[in-house]
Amino acid sequence: SRAVGTKLTGPAYDAVFSRSTSFSGEVPILGIPYYTYYHPLKDSSGAIVGVLYAGVEKSEFIREYYAMVRDVVIASVVLLALFCSLVYIYSKRITTILRRVVSFAEDLSSGNLKSEISIRTGDELEHMADALNSMRLNLNGVLLDISKVSMQLSSSSEELSASSETSASTAQSGAASTEELTATIEEISAGMESIDADASGQLESIEQLIGRLGVLSEVANETAVQLKQAGEYSANINIQAATGQ
Repeated sequence: SRAVGTKLTGPAYDAVFSRSTSFSGEVPILGIPYYTYYHPLKDSSGAIVGVLYAGVEKSEFIREYYAMVRDVVIASVVLLALFCSLVYIYSKRITTILRRVVSFAEDLSSGNLKSEISIRTGDELEHMADALNSMRLNLNGVLLDISKVSMQLSSSSEELSASSETSASTAQSGAASTEELTATIEEISAGMESIDADASGQLESIEQLIGRLGVLSEVANETAVQLKQAGEYSANINIQAATGQ
């Protein structure tokens, strides 16, 4: 319904007609409070020729407001319950999968490498299960390699034991040979000492011979000098005879 015959008064009138500005707030109309909005309408010259009005009864506004709040609260509760349900379902699913993973890990730690875990969730849990299966296969390979190496070490140990026995007998025969070699070396050493004595005597004889050769070399040098002087003297005599002196 329209309120006819009412006059604009109070703060709304002052804002629109005195200051030429808009106004929004609570205004009583025919004794009933309203939430209102007033905006001045001007002509080309700037004079106010009317007022644009929008308003709603305060009680109706409050009723609609609380109804809207109620609807928001109900919707929030419903959404919260739905979210909690989804979280519970997802958490239970994850918990079940994690229990399977823990059980599989316990089997691996106890040495049961024949079990296998299969999880098809398309997320990180599936990747973790695949990684655990790969680890199981790798552990199987490592254990097989260790078994092979152990067998090889056992065989090598037996061969080494046999070689040690052979080496012991060889060492005994080598010790006897060493004793014979030591006796031979002692004999050779005695022979070398006698040879050294003979060599010392021969060395003295050689030194005496060298001394005698040195004396003969000096005599020969002196004889050569005398012959040279005699030759020069004979040549001088021949030259004088030829010149008639």
